[in-house]
Amino acid sequence: MFRSTAEFDKEVHNVLVKIRNGEDWEESTLDELAFEDVVSHMITNRYVTGIKFLNLMGGKGISGIPRITRSGLQFIETFRT
Repeated sequence: MFRSTAEFDKEVHNVLVKIRNGEDWEESTLDELAFEDVVSHMITNRYVTGIKFLNLMGGKGISGIPRITRSGLQFIETFRT
């Protein structure tokens, strides 16, 4: 789990940059629940489109190909470490 909003925002930034750069955005050092929180935040805040959560028998899954939005690009540009 995250210890601060700054830590959370850093992970959101990292995933958005991977999406923007065409890298494997699902590759993460976060545990599964923390990664789901990050992706859910990105979807809710419309930083990305084209992906959704699926309820599977073994848990949740992510489906689709993410596309970064203008809001997502703005988040990247204004992010401060």
